[in-house]
Amino acid sequence: MRNFKAVGLALVAGVTFVAGAALSGAAHASAVDFDEKVYSPIIEDGETSLETRQGRSFGKASDGAAGGVVELEHGFNDRFSLAILGMWDKAPGESAKLNELGVESVINLGTIPVLDIDYGAYLEYAQDLNGGGGTGEAKVLFQKRKCRFDSRLNLIVERPFSQHGARTGVSYAASADWAVTHDFQVGAEAFGEMAEGGDWGGRRAHYAGPLIKYTINSLPYVGIKIEAAWLAAIGAARTEANSQARLVVEFEKRF
Repeated sequence: MRNFKAVGLALVAGVTFVAGAALSGAAHASAVDFDEKVYSPIIEDGETSLETRQGRSFGKASDGAAGGVVELEHGFNDRFSLAILGMWDKAPGESAKLNELGVESVINLGTIPVLDIDYGAYLEYAQDLNGGGGTGEAKVLFQKRKCRFDSRLNLIVERPFSQHGARTGVSYAASADWAVTHDFQVGAEAFGEMAEGGDWGGRRAHYAGPLIKYTINSLPYVGIKIEAAWLAAIGAARTEANSQARLVVEFEKRF
């Protein structure tokens, strides 16, 4: 266990180093990727899930733009999960197309003492199917749970490979919700940019708004989780859209 935590801390340090290195060159972080979600570092041992995430933009130049992901994940134990995924997008006025295939892993690193915050690391490699190169993504995942309250923060670094003038993005995803009942939660989530071209702050693109979650556990063979959010464009994002709608549906089965 001690060795595992040492490796985990090294991963977190590596993500932080990459984030810092990203600021030394051209940087770009997309706040409109519909395949993005707020990840939890908690892994369910032996659980297999099939998840679909999709979103759509409303208003201005991005009106009608859509995209999403289909992901198949398995938790090999309570510390490590692995998933394969396919990502698609749709430009305004065009048909949807599959544009990337990828593999991702979530590693649970334990709990930060005193603060009682669960934390972990996320690693992903995605290959472009339209002649582009691959993209690597790393995240540090944090989650705080207390009674009915659940809050999450993902710090994200994304780097395209084998592309001339490739840009590295630094961004975030965050959520907070309150359990109204055992199966129903309400809250808010946000996605946005953190840095560009070595500069922090300034006018960045963000999306934020209300979130609802509902879990169905009454079915005999599978559990279903549903998340829906309506996010308003904030800051620089207002030049491209007025808002986004996002939907996540996940089917879970433990073996």
